[in-house]
Amino acid sequence: MSDLRDTSGSALTGIQLDELDELALRELVENNHAADLAQLMNRVDREAALALFLSMDGELRGEVFTELDEGLQEALIDQLPNRDLGEIIGEMESDDAADVMQTLRDQDEERADTVLQSLDQELREDVESLLVHGEDTAGGVMAREFVSVTDDTLVDAAIGKIRELASSRDINDVYSVFVVDQDGRLLGNVSLQNLLLARRDRRMGELMDTEILRVPVDMDQEHVASLAIKYDLVSIPVVDQNGVLVGRVTMDDVYDIVEEEAAEDIARISGTDEEVLERSSLVIVRERLPWLLLGLCGGMCAAGVMSAFGATLSRSMQSVYFVPIVMGMGGNAGIQSSTVVVRGLATGELQTGDLWHRLWKEMKVSLMAGLVCALILAVVVITVFGNVRDAEVVGLSLMSVILQASVVGGTMPIVLKRFNIDPAIATGPFITTSNDILGVTLYLGLVNLFL
Repeated sequence: MSDLRDTSGSALTGIQLDELDELALRELVENNHAADLAQLMNRVDREAALALFLSMDGELRGEVFTELDEGLQEALIDQLPNRDLGEIIGEMESDDAADVMQTLRDQDEERADTVLQSLDQELREDVESLLVHGEDTAGGVMAREFVSVTDDTLVDAAIGKIRELASSRDINDVYSVFVVDQDGRLLGNVSLQNLLLARRDRRMGELMDTEILRVPVDMDQEHVASLAIKYDLVSIPVVDQNGVLVGRVTMDDVYDIVEEEAAEDIARISGTDEEVLERSSLVIVRERLPWLLLGLCGGMCAAGVMSAFGATLSRSMQSVYFVPIVMGMGGNAGIQSSTVVVRGLATGELQTGDLWHRLWKEMKVSLMAGLVCALILAVVVITVFGNVRDAEVVGLSLMSVILQASVVGGTMPIVLKRFNIDPAIATGPFITTSNDILGVTLYLGLVNLFL
C-alpha cells in the first residue's frame, strides 16, 4: 500500500474506491492530505464519496468538506444526519462554517436552525454574525478568529494570549496581532516577527503599525482580493461602519475568491455559467440559449451580406475560399484583445478612462500582427493561384479585418464597463457577432472594389 503514501496526491489518480477493503480505505484516509481526498471524492460517484467521507474522523471531515465542489457539498448535506453535520461544522473556522450554514439554509431553513443551535455558543454567535452580511462581501468571506489586544497590553501578555488561543484551537493561523482601543476600534497591528523580537515589558501601542490597510464589511470580495494581491498581504482586517474590528480576510480566502471569480468570468465570456451537477438540462439550455441565438442572428446577417455580394462572388469565385480564413482570424484577434482587457478591468490594472490609450495600442499591435499574417496569406495565394491581384486584395482584407476585430475587442469591454454592463458577460458574444457581420462586409467590400 505504499502508493497511498504519496503526499503529492498523484497516487490517487488511478484509485478505484470500490476495490479497497476497510484497512486500505483507512490507510488511504490517514496518509493523504485533505485537499487530495477532496479531489478524489469530487471525481467518484456519490455513493463512493459518502463511504469515503464517513471513514474519516471529525476534524478531517471538516477540512475535506470545505475543499469539496458545491454540488457534492449539497449532496452530503442531504445525506448526513443533523448530529454529524453539526460536528463537521464545529471543526471548521467561522467563515467556512457560515458558508455551509448558508447552503443548508437555502435548502431547509428549519433544519439549518436546528443544526445552528447544536453548535457551541461562540461558534454559533460568530456564524450568526457572518450570515448577516452579503455572501460576496468582505463580511461574508471574513473569519471571526483573530488575535486582538488593547494598546496598553504588554508584549508578554499578548504572546500569552496567542498561546492560549492556539492551545484551545480557537485560532489556527496567526500572522499579526491587531491592536484596538477600549471600544474595539482598530488602531493598528504588530507583526508576529516584531512581537517576538520586542522586549516583554513593552506595550503594544509602542510597537504597532498604524498605517495598515483595512476594508469595510460591505466591500465586494473581488475588490478585497485585488487589494491583498496588489499589496502582498496575508491578512486584511475588516471593520464595521464605526471602525470596530469584526474579522479578517486571510490569504486562503483570497485564493478561493480569485478561483471563484475567474471561473465566473471564464463562463461569462463564453456566454455560459458555472454548472453544478444538480442543474437540469433545461436550466442549462435556458442560460446558454440567448447567447447562441445572438450568434445565430449574427450568422444570418453575415449570410445576408454574402447574398448581397452575390454578383461579386460569382465574378470572383476564388474569393469565397478565403471567407473562413478572414472570419476565423478576425475572431481570434478579437478574442485575444478582449481577454487581456477584461482581465485588466477585473484586476484594476485598466480603468474606463483608458479607452483612447487602449484604442491606440490595439491599432499598433493589430497592424503589425495583421501585416505578418497578410504577407503569409498573400504568398500562399500567389503560390496556389498564381494571381498577384488576388493576393493583394486578400492580404489587404485580412489585415483590415484583424485591425477591425482587435479594435472592437480591445475597446468594447471598456465601453460596456462605462455603461455598467459586465464586460465578461457581453464581450465574447458581441465580438463573435460583430466580427461575423463587419468582417464579411469589409472583406467582400474590398473584393468588390478591387476585383
